[in-house]
Amino acid sequence: MRFRAHGGNKHMKDRQNKQSENKRWKVEQLEELSLCGEMRSTWLSNDRNTAAVRL
Repeated sequence: MRFRAHGGNKHMKDRQNKQSENKRWKVEQLEELSLCGEMRSTWLSNDRNTAAVRL
């Protein structure tokens, strides 16, 4: 029983893990992109505020 779980199912488990890893990676990339967009917009508004304060 244990031996078969180690041998036969390992390949399928690896494939499933790889697919879920890829999905997770894509989600993280999307989150990072949207986060960068949010950060950039807040930084731009901050720059404008500090520029207005400096003037």
